Amino acid sequence: IVHVCGTAPEATRRLYRSFHLPAEVREFVSDMPGLLRGASLAVSRAGATTLAELAACGVPAVLLPYRFATDDHQRANGGVFVQSGGAVLVDSSTLPGRLDGHLATTLSPLLTSPLRLQRMGQAIRRISRPEATSRVANHLEPFFAPKTRAHAA
Repeated sequence: IVHVCGTAPEATRRLYRSFHLPAEVREFVSDMPGLLRGASLAVSRAGATTLAELAACGVPAVLLPYRFATDDHQRANGGVFVQSGGAVLVDSSTLPGRLDGHLATTLSPLLTSPLRLQRMGQAIRRISRPEATSRVANHLEPFFAPKTRAHAA
């Protein structure tokens, strides 16, 4: 498990330890693709860029959508990845009790099933669109190309 938590990394580490789950907890990562290449599972919010990175690296995920995101877009983003088979979504807004207990219940069967993680990794990689940026750029390029003027003879 790689968990990039922002602030309060020690509190996050204590939670993982209390459930006897191995986890690498970091405040910030400057080379996310490098980190993800070595991860067997990520616990993450469901922002678009993060999901694109997870898919490109083929890392299965437990997604925790940020419930205050505009128009609840993270839940919608995460839903696509859940439908692909590459992620599990934990909706903290509808959970009875504490999130940490539910998260541990979600993580335990994943961590004890390498085959399931492998299949989830394959599924999430299938929805990766590494060519998306170049396709958008190619589509927009004609709108920004210098205009040629017809010369009068």
